[in-house]
Amino acid sequence: MDSFYRKPLKVSSEKKAGKKDDGRAINPSTATIHPMNVKKERVDSISIPGPFIGSDTESTHSSTPGSKTSKVSKKNGCVKKVKKSLNQRNLKTKSKNALQPGSSTKKKLKVSEKSSIEEGRETFAWIIHPVPIDDYFSTTWEKRPLHICREDPSYYSALITTAKLDAMLREHNVEFTKNLDITSYRNGQRETHNPDGRALPAQVWEAYNEGCSVRMLNPQAFNEHVFALCAVLQEFFGNMVGANLYLTPPGTQGFAPHYDDIEAFVIQLEGKKHWRLYSPREPNEELPRFSSPNLDEKDIGKPIMDVVLEAGDLLYFPRGTIHQANALPDSHSFHITVSCYQKNSWGDFLLKLIPAALEAALEEDVEFRRGLPLDYLQYMGVAHCENDSQTINKKRTEFISKLKSLTQKLFSHAPVDAAADQMGKDLIRDALPPDLKDDEQMRTSIENSHRMENGVVVPSNDLTLDTKIKFLRANVIRLVSEEDIVRVYHCAENSLEYHKEDLKFFEVTPEEAGGVEALLHKYPNYMAIDDLPMDTDAEKLQLANILWRKGLTLTETPL
Repeated sequence: MDSFYRKPLKVSSEKKAGKKDDGRAINPSTATIHPMNVKKERVDSISIPGPFIGSDTESTHSSTPGSKTSKVSKKNGCVKKVKKSLNQRNLKTKSKNALQPGSSTKKKLKVSEKSSIEEGRETFAWIIHPVPIDDYFSTTWEKRPLHICREDPSYYSALITTAKLDAMLREHNVEFTKNLDITSYRNGQRETHNPDGRALPAQVWEAYNEGCSVRMLNPQAFNEHVFALCAVLQEFFGNMVGANLYLTPPGTQGFAPHYDDIEAFVIQLEGKKHWRLYSPREPNEELPRFSSPNLDEKDIGKPIMDVVLEAGDLLYFPRGTIHQANALPDSHSFHITVSCYQKNSWGDFLLKLIPAALEAALEEDVEFRRGLPLDYLQYMGVAHCENDSQTINKKRTEFISKLKSLTQKLFSHAPVDAAADQMGKDLIRDALPPDLKDDEQMRTSIENSHRMENGVVVPSNDLTLDTKIKFLRANVIRLVSEEDIVRVYHCAENSLEYHKEDLKFFEVTPEEAGGVEALLHKYPNYMAIDDLPMDTDAEKLQLANILWRKGLTLTETPL
């Protein structure tokens, strides 16, 4: 599998000469695997967005050139943060600029015009630091595993802890099987031990004490930090980002060797875990569309990577990577696996495109509607594929040549943009809703609207032609034309639980669709309602109010 699976990378600060994968000598001061080689992805220019870093109150996270930053030093072959880690040095209480209910609506807010995609990129840069993003995608993504060893237990510590997991069980209706699994892997046997009903702490921790692992399937539904992390990353990846939590007792293993259908980012939060990764066994298991069943140890070969993750470390591996992991005898293990790119391949795009292209070709081109040869069943099919008859072979060649010709012609009928919209529609179906910060909430119809006080409705100000608006996020809506109807699909009302709600959409006129397009093209900048490309002021305000009341836009300043 060497053609697919390149040599795994372990990022460390050892400055030694080595060789590239192709055998050429590398310069240790400029090698991609050297942690000091951050190129343009400097840590002091990274802004870490979202409330998942810090305390339960909203935090602001900014770092500008010249400010105090964590430095990287060389020790024990790992990356170590000398000063406070990124997730500690920026802790602040609720933003001073956040407008609270009842305060002056004229208060000026500091408004960011940064794209949600860029915010997601910066968050991902924080996750894989010190590896530069461009280097990561060119040398590692979908190609080989990556182990980042930091020797900094606090790097990810603000994300979630075992204490927070315990609180989730006590404060929420976490259900066995739907939200949480109790698992074990002993003597080559993988078992799930789920009772029915709610996963109460007493049951969960009793199973844990008996040597069972705990897997939470959708922690983003119960923890705001995990939700914020997944929500911002899905903007960058343009694909649903999910997460699972894994808590493993000392000296145990919860799962059999297997491979998954997602790109996996294993973030070690507490304790230690021993990981072994293996190459795909066959070409059809490279970047698979479906996960494997449990695999037998004797069928997976020797590990290509054998590492112990400690708190603060990261392990990435592509879909199709066979893996297994166990907690060490002297420590529990608690990690979160962040996942993405499930069924988001060129092949998945073609599954949308080709049927639509064929339907269009049948409608538009008579060549696709001409009848098949009368006798084609007498020379095509499994029974005829190895026939020695020259006559039959000639007919087979002509038949296949005609199919090739039609196949090549098919692309001229391919509705590529429509297929992209259908992929985007799938994202809207799968996606988490936007994670809105306090200052954003105060500029949406959620907070900046009519309010009930002492039995009296206190009205808010209305949108005007001078009001500037923009969409909440780059991927919050998808404009789709389906059978002469234009629909706006959106994820603003999606549940934190996967597919709990039906797909949300509303129809717009072709003229209103032009206004939606204008706002999409303007994002992340604001657009005055008066600048919407529509004929009348009434039409402009009508569209703006539709989007506003659906909770899809925010204003530059509170109304």
